[in-house]
Amino acid sequence: MDYTDPKRPIIIGVTGNIGSGKTVFCNALERYGQKVFYTDMLTREVLGYPEVMSAITQRWGDRILENGQFSQRKLSNLVFASPEDLGYLNSIVHPGILLKMQNLMERHWDLPSITFEIPLLFEAGLQEGFDYIVLVTSSPQVRGMRLQHRDRMHPDEIQMRIDSQMPDQEKHSMSDLIVRNEGTIEDLFQEALKFVTLIPNISKRDIKKPTQLYKPYR
Repeated sequence: MDYTDPKRPIIIGVTGNIGSGKTVFCNALERYGQKVFYTDMLTREVLGYPEVMSAITQRWGDRILENGQFSQRKLSNLVFASPEDLGYLNSIVHPGILLKMQNLMERHWDLPSITFEIPLLFEAGLQEGFDYIVLVTSSPQVRGMRLQHRDRMHPDEIQMRIDSQMPDQEKHSMSDLIVRNEGTIEDLFQEALKFVTLIPNISKRDIKKPTQLYKPYR
């Protein structure tokens, strides 16, 4: 596909730190007719590849098992506690995720716009792959309460996840729209509806294909 084609879809990235409400925002976009893909789902698919699981098992062994079965949550806790481990995991899953993203884009090339929810968009250096980036933000206190209620996370686990991500303030200047999510779900849906009305007017940029965005782990 020709990514310089002016008739290609508008490519939108939605991101935000853990507990910010980015997934609910994307759910709202879907309700209002937008095509949305979630990279957490793509990650789960890539983790199921035999060669990926083999590399994970060789590095972490039984530490990623729970009742004899692979536990993505245990793996997450291990890698979020170690930048080196997180970098290694990214190096074996990101190529597959980016290829899946590219295939999805090209499969839906006839749509006016395509949205991807990507929790670590900036941390992975993917901003050159999007025409427009939406950052959903909430205060650390609000995010912590949501995670305790939604995922029953221990406060130490919550803090470890928050510490592993780039602070919101650093992401502001790289985002095209900042959605502050401190209110109700209805408020967030209203923000999503307002954004949907803006999408047809988004200008397309000179973006890169997802597979051109991969940065090898060092």
